[in-house]
Amino acid sequence: SLFETFIPLIAISTLLARCISSPVNYLINRIFVFNSNANKATSFISYIILAGCVILAKMALMTLLNEVLGVHYVIANISVEVLLFITNFIIQKLFIFKSKKTN
Repeated sequence: SLFETFIPLIAISTLLARCISSPVNYLINRIFVFNSNANKATSFISYIILAGCVILAKMALMTLLNEVLGVHYVIANISVEVLLFITNFIIQKLFIFKSKKTN
């Protein structure tokens, strides 16, 4: 089908978009969202690892929902994005951008 023809292109474009946007998103989250004073190098590496895990989780969940369980692509995509957004936020808040205690 036409849709199946574009799946590799969608995956490639998603990966490229994440690679380009991740450094900017990291800075916005560190400075404006979490106002973090966590170690920059450590938090950036952790952020990139999390971003990679999110990509893998999205691929796995989309395969499960759409191809295995037969959930419509749009419904599966919205569900996965919402779940990963919430999970991503919580992990960033609790672990990646957890500020150092100051005395």
